[in-house]
Amino acid sequence: MTISDSTLSSYVVGGYAGTGTVDSNQVTISGSTVSDFVAGGYAGTATVNSNQVTISGSTVSGSVSGGYTRGGTVDNNNKVTISDSTLSSYVVGGYAATGTVDSNQVTISGSTVSRFVAGGYINTGIANSNQVTISDSSTVSANVYGGYINSGSGTADSNQVTISDSTVSGHVLGGFISSGSGTGTADSNQVTISDSTVSGNVVGGYLRGGTGSTAIYNTVTLRGAVTSTLPGAVNSTAVTVELPAMTSSPATRCTLTTTPATSGAPAQLHSAESPTLKFLISLFRLLLRMEIQ
Repeated sequence: MTISDSTLSSYVVGGYAGTGTVDSNQVTISGSTVSDFVAGGYAGTATVNSNQVTISGSTVSGSVSGGYTRGGTVDNNNKVTISDSTLSSYVVGGYAATGTVDSNQVTISGSTVSRFVAGGYINTGIANSNQVTISDSSTVSANVYGGYINSGSGTADSNQVTISDSTVSGHVLGGFISSGSGTGTADSNQVTISDSTVSGNVVGGYLRGGTGSTAIYNTVTLRGAVTSTLPGAVNSTAVTVELPAMTSSPATRCTLTTTPATSGAPAQLHSAESPTLKFLISLFRLLLRMEIQ
């Protein structure tokens, strides 16, 4: 389905099924205004796979989803690509009430999003291997998640968030379980931020609640001029700060505000750069340890 230079007052859906399978549908919108939601594939309890939404130079008032199902499984490369557009609601690669949201992708460039962005979003279940990429002076006015689970004991593992030259007014989390119960994991997630501003916390993997849960092997990498808050090693196994060469220009500095972790060791900083940079990293470690004590 292709829409260009148009104004629509209703929703746009590439493919729909109450049950069964919704696969390989494509929606392309350019130079248009849509007053409702947009979805590549939309289902009641069906499986939703490999659907795509591409939006450029447009305005969308409703949510945008690559694949959306109220009770089935969303996986296998549902994709949302947005450029030079304004969106008034949330953006998700794959959404499900229960089941699995795996390997979904969201790419945003030169655009404004008024609500949250998530590669994979599920109320209860599994949200693994989802990706979010935000670049080119984009603005997101809420949180950014690689993989999000609202509640339960699922896994939010191996998700990736990459942000460059952009602004996020909320938190950035690679893998997140909001209200955990039982055992769950938010492991091996990656967050990379370059030359950007994040008003909230930057977290590799985080679980809120649950017993016997883990948030391990997560990484956060900050490059260039980054302003953000790091909540500590309880959520991210390693933090890598890649500072540029020493310069008198304040625009190239990496500004970090550290908050002590409630448990676990301080965040780890790694560098193989010049002696001056190694000294700065050592000083940062010392200050972090003093803050935690």
